Amino acid sequence: MSVKPPSTLVMDLRCQNQLRKSLTAVYPEEGCALLIGHILNDQQWVVDWIWPCLNVWPMNNDQISCYLNSYSDQDFASDKRTRFSVDPREQLAAQLWARRRKLSIFGVAHSHPSGEAIPSIHDLKWGLVDSLFLIQSKEGDHRAWWLDFDRHYHEILICQNSRSRGNPQSKLK
Repeated sequence: MSVKPPSTLVMDLRCQNQLRKSLTAVYPEEGCALLIGHILNDQQWVVDWIWPCLNVWPMNNDQISCYLNSYSDQDFASDKRTRFSVDPREQLAAQLWARRRKLSIFGVAHSHPSGEAIPSIHDLKWGLVDSLFLIQSKEGDHRAWWLDFDRHYHEILICQNSRSRGNPQSKLK
């Protein structure tokens, strides 16, 4: 069963700035982070927290060989400048933290340090289906996307709100 995507991802300036700083901090490598928040209504998901993560993309031939055997990706790039993988331990810690606060992990954010904020072929081939992902361009711009079960994607509007931390129900700008 597929998940219905939101039409809008709501983020305040604090979250946008934190995301930009954490994804840029590892330049020239791709940065990654988890988007944690709550569902406001059927159309709007609100990002309350950014959880910066370590990019653990494999760098040695043994690890790469394991991925190749699993995914048979002939266009496999072994460089953290063009690929990312979220550390599963950080993902688990974020999941536990979010559940205790009645929040959810909505998706993952990552940077394209030398490219645009549009899905790459790797994003489309390796991304989790029925999920949200946000990409930061080399200029620091953010765009959000939904990857559906058939690996088609469409853009999700990012809307800035004026709420402060701890008041997720305040009005949008």
